[in-house]
Amino acid sequence: MNDPHLRFSSTTTYTGYTRQHDYTITVRHSPWRTKVVALSIDGNEQLQLEPDPPYSDQTDTELPLAEGPIDEAIPEAAQSNVEVRVGGWLAVRITVKRPNDEGELNDDEVIHVSTAALGGAGEVEVHSGLSVAPLLPEPGSRSKARDLKRSAKPNTFALIAGLTTATRLIVPLLGLGALFAFITEPIKKWFSKHLTPILEPIFAWLGHLLEPVGRLLTAIGRFIGRVIDFLFGWVPSFQLPFDVPDWVWPTVRIALLAFVAYSVSRSNLKRRQKRLEDARVRASNEPS
Repeated sequence: MNDPHLRFSSTTTYTGYTRQHDYTITVRHSPWRTKVVALSIDGNEQLQLEPDPPYSDQTDTELPLAEGPIDEAIPEAAQSNVEVRVGGWLAVRITVKRPNDEGELNDDEVIHVSTAALGGAGEVEVHSGLSVAPLLPEPGSRSKARDLKRSAKPNTFALIAGLTTATRLIVPLLGLGALFAFITEPIKKWFSKHLTPILEPIFAWLGHLLEPVGRLLTAIGRFIGRVIDFLFGWVPSFQLPFDVPDWVWPTVRIALLAFVAYSVSRSNLKRRQKRLEDARVRASNEPS
């Protein structure tokens, strides 16, 4: 019996040593949510959260899946004099505050927690300025397997990212936009018939009120146009000796954006692979 809830949801513990601090964080990765279950910094528990109850048919209807995003301050931990603030829903950010020389708490590092699209796996990184250090998922976890797959085949996953970007751009060209417009046409007609007489005076008043802003934006646009003409006006215009079909330029733009997405994704995967290797070296060199 395969439970679809358990298939796409898992709880994983991430650990690591960076910036002279030990981190241990337990995360529940679900398709609809990223939930931080526990957080320990330098051996001191920073979060006191109740874990989710086990899944069952009875409790499924009782769990509020549409809660608002977490945004609650966690009381200061007496052992470490550290305060954390958790915020986010799909991607969680944990801001760690530490005392400065005057004893005031300032934002120090931010722990980024995210979940893969289908849930069950994710990643955790500690950000401090331009420094990014990933935390290592526990052995045997889905997050560990995901990291190994992406490290072994970065080109494949980067290609998937590029194809995903291309698909997002191609879908509007397949006529779905016209289909959606046809379906919503009765709604637009109803709004036009019943609400336009009420809203038209309000829009006219807003237009009169915002007229100075429109004139300012027009002047800014003319200035930017002059700057562009000054910088690139020397480039001669040219025409191709043959006709280019209308579909060529949109296709070229989509292919270019897909290539950019592929390149960026591949670069990010290579960068993360190096950071994971550095984190493993630090973990192996850390005295027990």
